[in-house]
Amino acid sequence: MMKKQDIRVEKTLHKIRTAFLDLLDEKEFEQITVQDILNKAKINRSTFYKYYMNKNEVALALVNELKLVFGSDLDQRFTISTLEFAKLMRPVFLANQDLVRKISKIRTPKIHFLEDLREMVKMAYVKHQRHCSDFSLEELNFQGHLFGTVSLTVLQYFIEHDIELFETQAVIENITEVFNLLIIKDKGE
Repeated sequence: MMKKQDIRVEKTLHKIRTAFLDLLDEKEFEQITVQDILNKAKINRSTFYKYYMNKNEVALALVNELKLVFGSDLDQRFTISTLEFAKLMRPVFLANQDLVRKISKIRTPKIHFLEDLREMVKMAYVKHQRHCSDFSLEELNFQGHLFGTVSLTVLQYFIEHDIELFETQAVIENITEVFNLLIIKDKGE
């Protein structure tokens, strides 16, 4: 059984998180310093280093939090319709949109939330399809890459354009239209 975290620790971690996210609105990740976080959170250096080695660890903690939030429903993606899954994920997306927007701006060799999420979607696709298709692993990896890329591109579009309200059926119709145009059949088919 996990021990409940001390309320003071929770408050301190919340201050650090909030300060870090506020700073991401003010400047690029590369320009943020630990001192900036300390000043914004109104904590001392030793308190910060008690929980994190550097700003990258703060960012990685937030990335891992988001990966848990979005990854927890991935297995359901292939057991229900696209529309049902979109409806399931919509409140999750809306509740985390601002955090995703801020964290997605960080791209370093070790911090790359959208790329991580795309890989998670790809792996969920491959895992599901291995049991119900005759495609080779190489073909499934290609399909999974396409699936993850399209899925994350849609998510990224909503984040970058600050779209909160979207009609899930309309999104599906738009994606279908694009794929219909992508695969232009011969007139005889």
